[in-house]
Amino acid sequence: MISVIIYDHISDEMVCISSVIKDIVAVKSQDKSRIDVCSNRSRLFEIAEQMDIEDFVLIDICEKNGTDIAVGIRKRYPETRILLIVDASISPECYIIPSIMASALLIRPCTQEAIRERLEEFMSPVLESLSTDLNEVFVYETKEGITKIPYDRIYYFESSRKKIYIRLQSEEYSYYDTLEQLLEHLPEDFVRCHRSFIVNKKKVVRYTAAENLIRLRAGGALRTLCNTPRPGRSGKCPTPSRRR
Repeated sequence: MISVIIYDHISDEMVCISSVIKDIVAVKSQDKSRIDVCSNRSRLFEIAEQMDIEDFVLIDICEKNGTDIAVGIRKRYPETRILLIVDASISPECYIIPSIMASALLIRPCTQEAIRERLEEFMSPVLESLSTDLNEVFVYETKEGITKIPYDRIYYFESSRKKIYIRLQSEEYSYYDTLEQLLEHLPEDFVRCHRSFIVNKKKVVRYTAAENLIRLRAGGALRTLCNTPRPGRSGKCPTPSRRR
């Protein structure tokens, strides 16, 4: 899935940008796209808080303290490509700064052709890398299309009611499969600890035996019952029974 946030105060421009992005993703990628659009600052940060993965964020900073918005988004997404929408009223000294690290600029006034050209330049490197570097992402397909999730964003997989749930820090994805088939395609960092769970060892902070608890990064935790070795892989991992 290609995830995009567009924050723009000009509705026609926002619609145009969204349409162009859908076209670019359709042509350059097999992934489906998720585009969140908004013109309200509070709504922007609400979306950012809910979404762990964003491939692209486009931010209109042509307002009072607009650069502060871009700084906040950069803190939330340190590695995401950011495009700033600017005009001649804003000095480049205000936004070409390390705390924003914009990948591209869209300078108003701009035509639809200029928007398309700039967005293709902005998005192509990421779309091409996602198409070739499949060793770094988990890929699954549903009737809605292909979704790719970086392994380093996944905390654990959970099997329930014939579906696999992919748990990230804040988000959840799901599709139909079994843990047995899933485990065959995962890297060694993922360990099956129970018939219903596969955990990313890199997301485990510690296991507290006295509390039967696996503590995960970002404050998450799994209640455990016992230690069960994963056949075929070294080491032991506590058996999760539910999230806490």
